[in-house]
Amino acid sequence: MRRRSTWVEIVASHLAVRGHISEGSALIEYGRFRLGDAIYRLRNEKAHLLPEGMEIVTIHKQDTQGNRYGEYHLVPQGTQRTANQIIQARSEAAEAAAL
Repeated sequence: MRRRSTWVEIVASHLAVRGHISEGSALIEYGRFRLGDAIYRLRNEKAHLLPEGMEIVTIHKQDTQGNRYGEYHLVPQGTQRTANQIIQARSEAAEAAAL
């Protein structure tokens, strides 16, 4: 008998194939909630399920009614650090321009 995949394994597989997932797509495609928990576990306990050299980054979005949600993307490692450095540099430039 074949073992059933866990929710964390399903999310890891989805990310490996499609590159991104959101709470809405998880609910529609898999009928599952608690995507954030699966992402947390992939980042902290089950990183071995992700393709080597890849990490999950969160992009915060807003739907048409103004409700905030997260979309999770699988990207090469270091991408999040680079994005944070760009955001920090832009913020510092904006502060300097305001003076």
